[in-house]
Amino acid sequence: LMTRKVKILEKPIHQGNIEWYVVECENGERLKLRSFQANDIIIAVGDKGIISYKGRTIQSFQRKS
Repeated sequence: LMTRKVKILEKPIHQGNIEWYVVECENGERLKLRSFQANDIIIAVGDKGIISYKGRTIQSFQRKS
């Protein structure tokens, strides 16, 4: 399980209950991650926070101001 501070850059694809996100990490690295919990984990473009993921799958997102 990886945990990083990120900013949500894009929400390019929504397929059924799967949502994909492009995120930018503090070090400038960009990742494309997916969520199978679209109804449980609410993420919007521009959000900043702590994301936990395994492989390409988001486990949790904690928004920070």
